[in-house]
Amino acid sequence: VINVNGLLNGGEQTILDQARKLVEEGYRTVKVKIGHLTSEKAAQLITDLVEATCEKVLIRLDVNQAWDYTQALDFAQRAGMLTIEYIEEPFSDLRKIPEFYEKTMIPVALDESLLTQPLEDIRHIEGVDVLVLKPTLLGGLEKAWQIAQFAHVIGLKSVISSCFESSLGISVLAQLAANLPH
Repeated sequence: VINVNGLLNGGEQTILDQARKLVEEGYRTVKVKIGHLTSEKAAQLITDLVEATCEKVLIRLDVNQAWDYTQALDFAQRAGMLTIEYIEEPFSDLRKIPEFYEKTMIPVALDESLLTQPLEDIRHIEGVDVLVLKPTLLGGLEKAWQIAQFAHVIGLKSVISSCFESSLGISVLAQLAANLPH
């Protein structure tokens, strides 16, 4: 079994409608990109999303390092934990992640940072719970597999994500995900 999250995009009403439909289809996790929103608007969207789905899904948030630490903290204080599974790349300063996590208890996922930060440095960042692996950007399937194995050894979860793959490529990524150690 491969758990797949639904990707929500569009305006607020479209996102809420998509989320309701995904819940009806049996999805248990959804992902929303919120970096283009202010922290206040993002918090309201997530609050509305939780209400629209009757708290039946876990929510993965992706900011793509678009906010600074203060904006991410403001979002977290407004939104609370709700049903947030993690927030991906809330800001670019990795040194602030432990403080963010301590103040919010929202786990952080890394994606873009995996392209520039040594894995050995990442292992010591409290609050990082998930590595989002995009094999196409990381240097291929073997490199992504090595990172997933490293993540498993240090107690982090790996999530396989796509970018620009064809249907064949997505099929290969699904096989990779199915063989992860967790």
